[in-house]
Amino acid sequence: MTNAYTSPSDVAYFYGRINREEANKILDERGSPNGLYLLREQLFEAGSYTLSICFEARVNHYKIERQEDGTVKIDKGRKFVGPVELVEYHKLELDGLITRPSIACNRPANILPINYLFIIDAEFYNLVEDEIGRQMTKYKQAHRLQLTDSQFKVEVNNARKRYRYKYERIVLKTLHLSQKWFHAELDRRAANSLLHKSGLEDGKFLVRSTRSKVEPSRHEFKISLCYNNEIKHYQIKSTEWDKYCIEGGPEFDSITQLVDYYHRCSDGLAVALSSPLIPQIRLSPSLGKNSHINSTNNVYNSFRNYEMVVETRHHHAANSNAAAYVDDEPHNPNNVTNLDNVPEEKRNFFKDEENYDYDFLPTNTIDIKDLVFYDKLGSGCFGSVFRGALKSRHAETPVAIKQLNYETEESKDEIGKEADLMRSLNNPFVVKFIGMCFHKNGSLMIVLELAKLGPLHKYLRAHKDMSIVKIVRLCYQVACAMQYLSCKNLVHRDLAARNVLLVSEELAKVSDFGMSRRMNENKYYETHSQGKWPLKWYPPDAIHTGKFDEKSDVWSFGVTCWEATSYGGRPYQGVDIGCLLVKLENGDRLPKPPQCPFELYNLMLKCWQQAKTHRPAFSQVVTEMRAIVKDLYNLDLDY
Repeated sequence: MTNAYTSPSDVAYFYGRINREEANKILDERGSPNGLYLLREQLFEAGSYTLSICFEARVNHYKIERQEDGTVKIDKGRKFVGPVELVEYHKLELDGLITRPSIACNRPANILPINYLFIIDAEFYNLVEDEIGRQMTKYKQAHRLQLTDSQFKVEVNNARKRYRYKYERIVLKTLHLSQKWFHAELDRRAANSLLHKSGLEDGKFLVRSTRSKVEPSRHEFKISLCYNNEIKHYQIKSTEWDKYCIEGGPEFDSITQLVDYYHRCSDGLAVALSSPLIPQIRLSPSLGKNSHINSTNNVYNSFRNYEMVVETRHHHAANSNAAAYVDDEPHNPNNVTNLDNVPEEKRNFFKDEENYDYDFLPTNTIDIKDLVFYDKLGSGCFGSVFRGALKSRHAETPVAIKQLNYETEESKDEIGKEADLMRSLNNPFVVKFIGMCFHKNGSLMIVLELAKLGPLHKYLRAHKDMSIVKIVRLCYQVACAMQYLSCKNLVHRDLAARNVLLVSEELAKVSDFGMSRRMNENKYYETHSQGKWPLKWYPPDAIHTGKFDEKSDVWSFGVTCWEATSYGGRPYQGVDIGCLLVKLENGDRLPKPPQCPFELYNLMLKCWQQAKTHRPAFSQVVTEMRAIVKDLYNLDLDY
């Protein structure tokens, strides 16, 4: 794979952000000869593309997906540094396409690629450029790099070309705050008033924020849209994976992308968004200078720090009987339970003095010369784990190195399976796979992101003063990770507190996929060789049948929560496995730890139902965990 990279904007056959129908129309207007093609960016995800190519009077659309290592590829195809390089390759090689892209459908010379609608291209370009410079400077400082000005310019240019999509995603996260359709702190009544005063033309809209009823520091978003002389209100939901969507619609990485999509088509709304209502007070585009802030809620916490642009427009209140899809009740502070320890818990959930960006590291084979080994963190049946560092040209990034014993072929097979599986995972609550390394003595190693506080159970045993609020929130993160694995058709088979690693007291990550397997078409994995199983974390049905599925992992999740809320307690301590099976089949269960909330213990009991059909799926577990955190601690989790 060549490292030469060409920006899509530099080629005339790239049309920017257009949809399938628009691509079909453009190609049809050119006569649709075999091999006529264009390149376009996908609407749902910055940095992913589609190759649209004609063959026998039909347009075929090939998704070009962005990979974790920054490359792009068509499904089952080879990787390329960028979409232009992919197209150039297929001009010579069919390699899975229905025909070669041989006739470029170029844009007219005076037409630029389409970017995000309602956004001035030059402003967006400058915001991304500012973000690249800021993030690269931060990266240099965090890694204590000693770079000359010329060396630093080379690094910035590399980031600008190959990783521009990453910086676009960062900017997009908060870009809505400076857009002409966004109204901060606007409730439903005020939105109705503004829209009535301006005239209820079909398609006129605004996007507004309101304070959460449960947690005032958190903001929710709604679209207020005019149609047929009425105002309809649509809630924008935030998913567990930091995506945004309207009920039943596609998910987007940002509010701006969602608005851009619904401007192009109605797709479930009463009418497409067409004419934005500009607010009286609007954030300046200079907001981009602060776009490195991690979350929308943090942006709002710093709301007063931003430069404000005041527009000389005045609106007067008007009565409205318009239909509504969302109710915005005024916030009543008396309805919120105040706990002494909550305010501290709300601040900076993911704050860490050393946040290393593992996305910039390679996700492939690593040269042993680039690894530095420090102290041993632990060992198991297949080998040892070391704290180490991965060297690049100008930096050392902390990593964990899992070194496998090389005496048996079984261990080689296991590490290969684990590496292949982890390579496909990308979730904030799953330990990140960085690469594989082959030692000269024949042993295999997996290089992983370092969770510096170590296993959850050991940390809790040494920190009995850690608040139960933090612990319950960590359990929620584990549930999110397990829901993600279930959606990927994976069963972990070794979920326990020892395999939950802490990056900080606010961030947990599920690890150790040595026993994980993909489930078959019947949604389970079956094994006939028992080996060293963590039986105290398994349900009786899995022990008896050797069949593992989501519901066996749910049982393990319940035990893991018990370990966490008992501050590293040992489940069924002193009970041998034969007696344990009898106890479990007679309905005996682990007792409630003293500090465990009753609501969480009730969820554990659901996870330990004898009949696995009565156990909740992880989607339900996540929903109940979120409700527990919200109801007990007045924390509305936005991840």
